[in-house]
Amino acid sequence: MQLTPSGRQLKFQNPPIDAPVYVLRSAEDLNVLRRGPGRSRLYVVLEIPGVPNKQALRWESRLNDRLRECGCAAGALFAVAALLVSVLWQSFYRMWGLSNWPLFLLRTALLVIAAGGLGKLIGLGYAEVEIRRIASRLRRFAQRSSREGEDNVNLYKVGG
Repeated sequence: MQLTPSGRQLKFQNPPIDAPVYVLRSAEDLNVLRRGPGRSRLYVVLEIPGVPNKQALRWESRLNDRLRECGCAAGALFAVAALLVSVLWQSFYRMWGLSNWPLFLLRTALLVIAAGGLGKLIGLGYAEVEIRRIASRLRRFAQRSSREGEDNVNLYKVGG
């Protein structure tokens, strides 16, 4: 059982092995979420004053998932789609004769590799956009709570 400095127990879905725990307490602490070496190894814990535990756990979960995103799921999805498109293309617009197999296999292999790479880049880009969006919401929440006081913050305007 790990505890944060404020005494809150960390609950891991999949416990990170040797992952540094970074506790976010203010808008300035969000700078750790910018691209950099070792960012994907961080385990982020939110302890921003005024954020209810349920909301903090939701944002923590989404942030930690996106920080570890490698794009492999999107890459695999794109590769399978490319394989299906290639087979359908061959079925409807080409013949399945023995002489057509080398070209079909080459075209399919190139298409699957290219689609997998494109999917990986799209998956990484999506994760980065999500990290920035969550950080922006947290930044607005932290600034608003420090300006207006914890009790006057409307969570529905922050979203999430």
